Amino acid sequence: EARGWVRRSVGMSEDMGGGKRRLVHKTLGEALRFSDDEAVYYVLEDFREGLQYLRSGRSLCTEGLFVHLGAFKANVFMNFREMRDYDGQVKRLHDYLGGRGVRDVASDIQELYLKPILNPFRTLMNPSFLFQTVQEGVKLGDVTDPFLQALAGFLREARVYLYAWRDEADIVDVMDPVHSLIKSLLNIRLLSARTGRGLKDPLDYLFSQVPARVAEDLSWWRVPLLWGILCRIGTMVEPEAVPVKSRALMDELLLGKVVRQSLVSLGLEEGAARFELLLVQTLVSYQDWYELSVESGLGEVMENLFADADAQAFMGINEFGGRLWFNKESFERMLYWLFTVSAIRSMGVSSGKLRLDDDRLKESYGYVTDAMEAAGKAGYEVTEFLSSL
Repeated sequence: EARGWVRRSVGMSEDMGGGKRRLVHKTLGEALRFSDDEAVYYVLEDFREGLQYLRSGRSLCTEGLFVHLGAFKANVFMNFREMRDYDGQVKRLHDYLGGRGVRDVASDIQELYLKPILNPFRTLMNPSFLFQTVQEGVKLGDVTDPFLQALAGFLREARVYLYAWRDEADIVDVMDPVHSLIKSLLNIRLLSARTGRGLKDPLDYLFSQVPARVAEDLSWWRVPLLWGILCRIGTMVEPEAVPVKSRALMDELLLGKVVRQSLVSLGLEEGAARFELLLVQTLVSYQDWYELSVESGLGEVMENLFADADAQAFMGINEFGGRLWFNKESFERMLYWLFTVSAIRSMGVSSGKLRLDDDRLKESYGYVTDAMEAAGKAGYEVTEFLSSL
């Protein structure tokens, strides 16, 4: 391996006029026109590793660039960007990284600003805590007090960040529906004993994937649990358009990053965690898909779904032969979860007794089966599928 400093350029012949030339060496700062202002930092992108490095402008000008290469390694630095430190956060990140590379410097700086929100959210997303919440909640038939306390702590900090002047009622506006949704989820097995005309097929479809026991990786449970936690946070911003606002806050507050890390800690590979995050994000955006289908028709809902960036990535939409196609397995997985969140919303549990909107459950299943049948007939070609609805 090799390590050392890049401080000045090799000698360059410079024309002095009158037929005379001289050999010139420039420092790194002079050659790249860096500023030595102590408040200026530079982001260096390594083309080979896909990482970004944060360096002090003063250090680059006075000391140069330190590199540490492993065996047969190389750095290719490109896209140098200047970043001014107005409040000390850039310096904090620079000192914390200690020369290490990260995927996105801007995101890491934003994470410092959001630390008061992200710390309680990480507590909420702790894999052991989530497992305990589901395991105990299934036995109790309700959400545990520690979970509700952790949720309230996260929402208080989010409220301060978003609207410091708002009162405690805003937290209640989120807490109550989230409590209700997760309580319904934890009592999902009550549906298995439900009988009634037209309920057998929807319930068989729902329980075809529900595991007999709660596994430590929370397989099956984690998707609706994460959806339930996140789907109503937009209420703190605006009571209207909650799905859109909730999805936007996942990005603004970097919640998706924490969710992905939690999924990895639960045992998913990085790629699988990103894939499942896309699913959760789509379910947050389309939590009202049933209501919209009733109002505007399934065709319009599918049009919007296929135009959504998260859903497109999840369904593997791709171009071949001048036409757009989507993946059968991913699409059917998406439909299953759209049905499942609608089924959860059709439930209400009080004192261990289930209230169920039978019509919603049956109609949701009807929409899903219609979409699956139309997709099969269209050969999973986007335009043909959408035009058939």
